[in-house]
Amino acid sequence: MMRATSYASKHRGIIHYTIGQRRGLGIAFGRPLYVSKIDAANNRIVVSNKENLLCRGLIASNLNLLAIDKLDRPYQASVKIRLNHPAVAATVYPHEYENAKILFNEPQEAVCPGQHAVFYREDTVLGGGVIQQAIGL
Repeated sequence: MMRATSYASKHRGIIHYTIGQRRGLGIAFGRPLYVSKIDAANNRIVVSNKENLLCRGLIASNLNLLAIDKLDRPYQASVKIRLNHPAVAATVYPHEYENAKILFNEPQEAVCPGQHAVFYREDTVLGGGVIQQAIGL
């Protein structure tokens, strides 16, 4: 684990960055750094080492359920956390306020709030939602 270090630098604006981004950060540190958090309220980009990008799951809201009527029990599913990300094995649980808690079988990198998580069973889309927060290791 990388120790937390404060480093102030100007950036081009938070709209130019995404979680997991490595290129175009404009800082040299002696080892690769990745965007690990975007703090929009304070106009800050937080960078860290690659290991800090790993998440064991996520919370999704604004669910759109297609092949199931209600998320009332855990479902084993394949989950995609962005368009070009391969589907990975996970369990989708009902969570407070009609949200979903998705726990991956293996930790995943760069879970990005604001992106969509879609869960499948074979070729059938069970549903999806907007990623609200990543669940760290």
